[in-house]
Amino acid sequence: MNIKPKLLFITDWYAPAFKGGGPIRSVVNLIEKIKKDYDCYVYTSNTDFGEVEPLAGIVADQWINQNGVQVYYRSGKMSFAQVKTMIKTIHPHRIYLNSMFSNMIKPILVGYASDKIIIAPRGMLNTSALAVKPIRKFLYLWFLRTFGFAKHLRFHATSDEEKKVIQRIFPNAHSIIVAGNIPASPSTTLHPAEKQTGKLNIVFTGRMHPIKNLHLLLEALKNLKGNVELSVIATKEDHDYQEKCNQLALELPAHITINWLLDLPPTEIQKHLLQAHLFALLSEVESFGHAIFEALALGCPVIISDNTPWKNLDLQKAGMDFPLNNMQQITSGLQRFVEMENQEWQSFRKGAHDLASSYVNKLDVDKLYHTLFEN
Repeated sequence: MNIKPKLLFITDWYAPAFKGGGPIRSVVNLIEKIKKDYDCYVYTSNTDFGEVEPLAGIVADQWINQNGVQVYYRSGKMSFAQVKTMIKTIHPHRIYLNSMFSNMIKPILVGYASDKIIIAPRGMLNTSALAVKPIRKFLYLWFLRTFGFAKHLRFHATSDEEKKVIQRIFPNAHSIIVAGNIPASPSTTLHPAEKQTGKLNIVFTGRMHPIKNLHLLLEALKNLKGNVELSVIATKEDHDYQEKCNQLALELPAHITINWLLDLPPTEIQKHLLQAHLFALLSEVESFGHAIFEALALGCPVIISDNTPWKNLDLQKAGMDFPLNNMQQITSGLQRFVEMENQEWQSFRKGAHDLASSYVNKLDVDKLYHTLFEN
């Protein structure tokens, strides 16, 4: 009988939580792909991002089997003693931290000397992310560098760009493995859809936070000509920012319609993407962009910032990527889609779907993640 190696994943949130966005989807998709080869244990919170009420239907403070994965939904904060006991009891082959910050210092302090810890920054080392609560993050990173923790950690970068960021911040890091994010599989065929010239249905999905730049999208809409409808599918987070976006929406001309769909479960998002002509997300940065990929995978062209791994989209007939400091380009790109005839739009649909399919076909999951989890 072959005994599978044990992997312990420590993450702030896990399914059925969804409001934390990409990091949750990243770890859920990863575990789903590798659980046939590893015994996976997940230690997480029993609440969703930004919530205090427990997740519905979840038993807390004990190990439960969830689709072949052992999950511990803790109530309360992660304690040093609890992490120490858990690691000693499970005796995992590797310990995977699905965050750079949060309370990850506790498992690092417990397990760094074992050289078992893998840490996934998930874009949190990018300049725009470090600008949020910068003093706390600077002190934390200084502590890890100064006291030599980096040489005991294995870093999981999801792109060559993220690897460069890790090398810059941790020049003494001994191990950085690049393994691309595992997204949901693209649809096999395109859903029947058509577009009329002069009309555009747009979908935005993301957190209600300044880093997602919904306000820039709203500002870009005000100068558009034609009938434009934007569905904002966002998880509540920053109340002041939400009020700012509400005010911008109220100032838009009558031919621009905004539909607010806040805290919509992930299972409800696909039907809106299938009805959309365009997905728009002008994030400050995305280390991968699961929301972007999900739109592409359904054959929905995208307009995004150039601060993501998805580049040169116009050349690939998959959408457009623009610098955030050029509002004229963003507005012109949106207007181009408003005026686009059905035949050209269908070519963009195909290009979007082809790009997503190509990414999945090139992703050698078994090889990349075997390298990450083994010596």
